[in-house]
Amino acid sequence: MREEDSSCWYFAFGSNMDSETFINSRKMSPLSKEVARLSGFELLFDQKGIPVVEPAFASIRESKDSEVWGVLYKLSKEDFERLHYTEGDSYEVRSIEVQGNVNGLIQCFAYIGRESKLGLRPSRRYLRKLISGAVEHELPDVYINKLKSYKSTYIPVASEVAGLVIKFFLWYSSKGKTVNFIVSKSGASYAAPEKENV
Repeated sequence: MREEDSSCWYFAFGSNMDSETFINSRKMSPLSKEVARLSGFELLFDQKGIPVVEPAFASIRESKDSEVWGVLYKLSKEDFERLHYTEGDSYEVRSIEVQGNVNGLIQCFAYIGRESKLGLRPSRRYLRKLISGAVEHELPDVYINKLKSYKSTYIPVASEVAGLVIKFFLWYSSKGKTVNFIVSKSGASYAAPEKENV
């Protein structure tokens, strides 16, 4: 994002597809939004979260014959910078190109995990956020069904408490404040620029 730009595009493929999470909890005010498709990538739950109750969060990785659907938000520069605080430090901001259903090919930013830990399952609460956002924005039925097919974890009482903790974390970090957890801390950063061949 150039310094003189007043807005930028952000591609959400996880819980931020859900308006309750993105607008109400994270306090974001999108200038516009549209459905978008990212080709050559796949969705996976490989980012370590809070053990047992919130064990995994979503990320994406390159996969030639796959695609990821999500919501493309246009954000003010201020909202986008503040959004970094609501993401864990296991994520970094990378530039990608998606196909929007309104604006066509768009260069945008996405939060992609730094390290992959396979074999994790998302919580039922978290997975339901993805499904809710996908249904809300009318993503393709085949993609919604794929989201519904993922296995999740649920622990009575503990999972509900974890949901409240996450909600507080999003509210607190949306104010631009860093939160430290045992497994991670809030605050994503930009990916290191690729070195040019000499």
